[in-house]
Amino acid sequence: MCEDPNAARDFVDLSRELKDAVKQLRELPLEADERARLTRKLLAITNVSKHDPAVAAKRLARLRAELQTFE
Repeated sequence: MCEDPNAARDFVDLSRELKDAVKQLRELPLEADERARLTRKLLAITNVSKHDPAVAAKRLARLRAELQTFE
């Protein structure tokens, strides 16, 4: 169990951001190869979040910015 309530809150916030990124990616009109590339990035970020949430949050912010270029 996490003893630091701020760390737990940060992890919950990161989880919400990851969920929002999945939704954003799903809704974008992308070609299959581009969707696959971005999905792999998102999966890698999800994996990193288990070990280093701070790094995952930075990578997720970059990915979200990249996703916005497709809107």
